[in-house]
Amino acid sequence: MARSNLEGDMNAFMSTLRNVGSVGNGALRNALGWAESRYWKAHAALFESGQIKKGRGRGGSVSTGAKRSKAAGSTRAKSAGRPRANKSGRKTG
Repeated sequence: MARSNLEGDMNAFMSTLRNVGSVGNGALRNALGWAESRYWKAHAALFESGQIKKGRGRGGSVSTGAKRSKAAGSTRAKSAGRPRANKSGRKTG
């Protein structure tokens, strides 16, 4: 496959993925209307470049690989040591 065709396929893949969110590989391939070889070439290129993440599922799944900035950090780490409110609004611990 020519480089420009692969880039076009990668753009179409990402555009469709952004519209549907996390999705199974089979469902995304069907939404794109592509043969398996075409789908997996674009999938591999996007995975290697960090633009998508692989997920679980019977046929596997895929989601955008949007990277969080290090400044954002983990919400778990930010809230460590602070009392949490339970359902009634009262603080626990």
